Amino acid sequence: MRTKTYLCDLCGGKLHEEVTSIMYQFQGNWYLFDHVKADVCEQCGEKYLLGETARNIEKSLRENKNWDTYINVPKLDLAL
Repeated sequence: MRTKTYLCDLCGGKLHEEVTSIMYQFQGNWYLFDHVKADVCEQCGEKYLLGETARNIEKSLRENKNWDTYINVPKLDLAL
């Protein structure tokens, strides 16, 4: 259990530890990871990963060729 309160860099809200899903961009592609432990801002929802968690995710991205599921994500380019 933490004794120090951490604050969000974006809005100053309090962070709390949570198991969540994150979208992660790597080499121009987006990946979805479920059940990730992260610090999440109570105000704006910004997510912060521990260094070890980020390293594990990047290792998975470099080494994993067999993903659990593939999903389609709609895209709209709003550039005029």
